[in-house]
Amino acid sequence: MPSDMSVSSRGDVTPPSAGTSGRLPAIHGFHGHHVLADIHGLDAGSLDDIMYLRSLLELGVERAGATLIRTVDFHFDPVGVTVLILLAESHVSLHTYPVEGKAFFDAFTCGDTCVPNEILRTLCEAFPHCALRITSFARGEPRSHMQCGV
Repeated sequence: MPSDMSVSSRGDVTPPSAGTSGRLPAIHGFHGHHVLADIHGLDAGSLDDIMYLRSLLELGVERAGATLIRTVDFHFDPVGVTVLILLAESHVSLHTYPVEGKAFFDAFTCGDTCVPNEILRTLCEAFPHCALRITSFARGEPRSHMQCGV
């Protein structure tokens, strides 16, 4: 986490001071990378294991070089999990459908200091027989050196 940010005991994040201009500094510029995936052929038991999925995504965030601020998860009744990770660079989410053996994945990172497709790669390593439909694209102002694709 940038040294000028703070997190309260409740988990609230206080951004760096905007100073007299009223704007935060453009740390990354207005560009980023978005990776979306529809994942099929997954093990129903694993898709309902909230701690397993949380640890996989957090490992992926580390491998991607992103900065984890907070992880929030929810287990639906009777089955299904949502894991949402707030990053200094943006976010990651996973929504599972264990009965169907499917999940939705979403990762967006601002700038080019981390690689969001590494988060998806980590997830896929845990489910080697899954099928993917991936949409991956740059957002904001074009950057010729952005890494796109998985």
